[in-house]
Amino acid sequence: QAARKMEDGRRQKLPDENEEEVASDLHDMPLRVRRIIVTGNNRTKEDLLRHCLSPLLQTRTLREIADSLHPAGRQLYELGLVRGVDFVLDDADEYGPPTPGECDLRMDIWEPRLPFQLEVATLVSAQTYQPELTASISFPNAFGRAERLTFKGVGGASPTTLEPGTATVQASLLKPLFRGYIGEEVGADLFRTGQMLPASGLRVTQTGLGFSYTRLGPGRFGGRHKVSYDAAWREVHALPNTPAGVRLWAGHSLKSSVKYAWSLDLRDDPFLPTTGTAVAASGEVAGLGGDVAFVKTEASVQHNIPLPYYGAAFGLLGRGGFAHSFQKAGVPIIDRFFFGGSNTIRGFDALTLGPRQSDRSLGGSLNVSASAHFTMPIPVLNDSAFKIHCFANTGSLILYDQQTNLNSNLARLKDELRSAVGAGVAFRTMFGRIEMNACYPIKPNLNVDKVE
Repeated sequence: QAARKMEDGRRQKLPDENEEEVASDLHDMPLRVRRIIVTGNNRTKEDLLRHCLSPLLQTRTLREIADSLHPAGRQLYELGLVRGVDFVLDDADEYGPPTPGECDLRMDIWEPRLPFQLEVATLVSAQTYQPELTASISFPNAFGRAERLTFKGVGGASPTTLEPGTATVQASLLKPLFRGYIGEEVGADLFRTGQMLPASGLRVTQTGLGFSYTRLGPGRFGGRHKVSYDAAWREVHALPNTPAGVRLWAGHSLKSSVKYAWSLDLRDDPFLPTTGTAVAASGEVAGLGGDVAFVKTEASVQHNIPLPYYGAAFGLLGRGGFAHSFQKAGVPIIDRFFFGGSNTIRGFDALTLGPRQSDRSLGGSLNVSASAHFTMPIPVLNDSAFKIHCFANTGSLILYDQQTNLNSNLARLKDELRSAVGAGVAFRTMFGRIEMNACYPIKPNLNVDKVE
């Protein structure tokens, strides 16, 4: 309202050729926000609102005020503080008449109607490929400063035997705006997980706690940095008919580890990308207490190139990982890499590639894989959520032998390469990407490998 005042307080009829010039003058007119008046904040603390809205107090023109309103409202929404917000510039004098060039900013906010969010979903685990039912209840803005308290439960079953598989109970607390910086977050969680590993004939139960610190890097290519610490008491039980080489890993252990992860995602779509690059890398050190000691690192890079016809795209993906134990027994089997399935090497049964004993997977400590894929929308469907694709992928997984040299291990890695080609349909859902493929293994070991 202050910005709309004319010299005599009345609207004036302006010629069309001068409207653009006058609008520009209004945008650049000196104007400062004297005070921000907030209504509707029943759960949100005033100090948090002051922090989120403080950039508005630094503005000096009407244009700067307008440019700052959207980021401020967007931040409040992304933090889960509001479901709607309304800004009004006002020159009311109930708090004292403003001086020339000043105005008050009134902000009406609508907080979420319910103090909690309930979610129930069914999905397939990316780690074990088992169907799971997930239920969670979260309390956004739990204590008035954008905290999120979440209680989560996951239950699953083996798709072949229908015996109980995954069983997880977790409580976590996340605190964004740590130290007042946007993009920083600290978290803590307590968990108890039960996981079935049918490819290895094991069932793993873990009970522990974790702490994490997350920060967004500067600029477009800064990525997301996360440092975490986990301590877990682990129980490994062998299933019936599990071979002796796998049963050796049954028992109890205490794992204490620190992990650093960095990721950068510039793709236009995380599930069905047509352009952009995604890079991820992580490193873990276990042995800061506990009775297991190893280092583990892995990295991946994906690049997608749009093609100039029919919305098609070509993509490349490469990744690798290495783990090294400081103990004679080697890297524990539940901390190794497992290959096979749509998330690693299509055309082979889930988690079945690599070293085996009596038809059970032993996992590996050195892996490498690469894939190329071509995607395009289905011609008869005008929907970007459904695409046809064809692909070729290859990869290898071995147990690194610390008693031999590097060249010998690389030679074994080359000899154990497995490859497959295929085609199918991929589509995006609220739970992630789902594929239906026909695959042809090019280089399987028919005496060992299980193909899809």
